Amino acid sequence: MIKETITFKNITEDNFDDVLALTQEEDKQFVASNVYSLAQAWLYPNARPYAIYALDKLVGFVMLDWDEEERECGLWRFLIHKKERNKGYGRATLLKVIEMAKEFNKFD
Repeated sequence: MIKETITFKNITEDNFDDVLALTQEEDKQFVASNVYSLAQAWLYPNARPYAIYALDKLVGFVMLDWDEEERECGLWRFLIHKKERNKGYGRATLLKVIEMAKEFNKFD
C-alpha cells in the first residue's frame, strides 16, 4: 500500500532547496510558494511544515496548523509535485496526516 511508503521529514539544510523547488509557476494560482509557507512557519508557532517522501524520493510538501490548545489540527498547505501527481501520493499523505493526528490524541 502506498501509505506505508509515505514519510514526513523536517525541512533541513539537506532538503531545503529541493523543497523550495517543488512549487511550479502553475501551482501558484492554487497554493502559496513553499518559500512563503516556510516564512509563515517561522512566524507562527502552530505551523508544522514537512517534506513528503515516498520511500527516499521527495514528492511534496505539507504544512499543518497544529493547535493543541484549541485541540485542532488543520491542513494549512498541501502540494504534490506535478511529476508525482496521479500516483496515489496525495491520498496517502492525507491518510498519514490523519493517522499522525490520531496518534497524538490531542485533537477533537
